[in-house]
Amino acid sequence: MRRMMIMMMMMVVVVMMMVMLILLLMLMIRKRNRMRIMMMMMMKLLLLLLLLLLLLLMMMMMMLMMMKTMTMMMMMMTMRIKMTKMMIICFPQKHGFQVLGSFL
Repeated sequence: MRRMMIMMMMMVVVVMMMVMLILLLMLMIRKRNRMRIMMMMMMKLLLLLLLLLLLLLMMMMMMLMMMKTMTMMMMMMTMRIKMTKMMIICFPQKHGFQVLGSFL
C-alpha cells in the first residue's frame, strides 16, 4: 500500500511540473523580451525544483529498500522494551511504531 501511495504521489508531482512548464513556455512565446528573461529565470528555478524532487524520490526508494532492516530494528526495540518494562514505564509500542513510520 505504501509503495502504491508513493508511486501515485510521484505521478501527480510529475504531471503538475509538466503542466507548469507548458504554461511557462506559452507565456514565453506570448510576452516580450523582458518577460522572456524573467521566464528563463522561472524555468531555471523549476528545473532546480525537479532535481530536488528526483533526489527526494531516490531517498524514498532507498528507504523502501531499507524497510526490511527497519522491521528488524523494530523487533529489537520491542525486545528491549519487554526486557526493561519491569524497571521503566515506557510509551505503548504503537506510539513508537508510529514515530518510526513518520520518519520513513
